Amino acid sequence: MVTVEGGAPAHANCYQFDLMSQRVFKSLKLTALTDSELNDLFDLVKLEMNSRSPAANDVELF
Repeated sequence: MVTVEGGAPAHANCYQFDLMSQRVFKSLKLTALTDSELNDLFDLVKLEMNSRSPAANDVELF
């Protein structure tokens, strides 16, 4: 059980589903972003994911 912002208890799974349906992640409401901001966020997420991948640690030799 988790306590929702309004003070009511909810099942954790139900709360997560509700956040996903509202497109909220860690208090970031994606629907509130402009197209430009959403594209910038997408680029940042891709950059972070690429930096965490095992291939990012490989050294390229020429």
